Amino acid sequence: MPTFFRKIKTEYSGYDEELEFLMSHPNLNKRIKDTLLRPIESTFTPVEIGINWASVRSELATLE
Repeated sequence: MPTFFRKIKTEYSGYDEELEFLMSHPNLNKRIKDTLLRPIESTFTPVEIGINWASVRSELATLE
């Protein structure tokens, strides 16, 4: 998750932190910090979700 939030921050970081109280989500710095501090449960097992990302990108490109 931290990597995901960092990518979003890189592309969409142009917001005014003083107006954060108007935002519908926490600012990205807080989200990155929270995900880095969250412990991973010992029972966690990653699951492959089998998404064809090339197909997703192709479909999204048609929406632009």
